[in-house]
Amino acid sequence: MKLSHVLLLSMSILIGCGAIAASNLLFNRYEYSPVAVEGHLSRIDKSSGAVEIYVKDRGWVDVRFR
Repeated sequence: MKLSHVLLLSMSILIGCGAIAASNLLFNRYEYSPVAVEGHLSRIDKSSGAVEIYVKDRGWVDVRFR
């Protein structure tokens, strides 16, 4: 196999894996907790680790700034 074919194949694998990782982060960004935090629905942002709760009047609120 030519070196150019090997490089092209390896680059396409890297780009494909990067696209899969990016789409997984974008479309599955939040993990919802089955346990209520302070009586509210809660979720965890996978990219930053921030915990948010849902308040009916305000929407999703970061727990640290409540």
